[in-house]
Amino acid sequence: MSAGRAEGAPLRFADFTPGAYLGEARVVLDRERFARWRALFPTAAQVQEAPPGLLVALFMNGFAEAFAPHPDGNIHAGQTLAFTGRSLRAGEGARVSVVCREAEIKRGRNRVRFEARMCDDAGGEIMSGEMLVIWAV
Repeated sequence: MSAGRAEGAPLRFADFTPGAYLGEARVVLDRERFARWRALFPTAAQVQEAPPGLLVALFMNGFAEAFAPHPDGNIHAGQTLAFTGRSLRAGEGARVSVVCREAEIKRGRNRVRFEARMCDDAGGEIMSGEMLVIWAV
């Protein structure tokens, strides 16, 4: 990332360097969030481990928090996700780490491709993903 960026200023396209580690964020599957999920999806009411959809919600929260602030107007243009079969139970936490894979201007748009991994507190990988974002500035 660019050393010339002012503290607290939104990240700009020029701040991204392919291969650069951008940061990590800790996420926790708190009991309240799990209960809200179960209310939305009653068939998951008896499940003790987070289903893939809930893992994705945690993963995306961690992705957004790992490096910030983001400018208004970004577009989440695509993603691919891979699950390992590991999960989380209520009260357990994980870390989401993010790396810039690619930053290019294509058809006049700032395209940034990120790689993210979510690992449980013991270091076991839960899931990984690649996100494509059209970066606003």
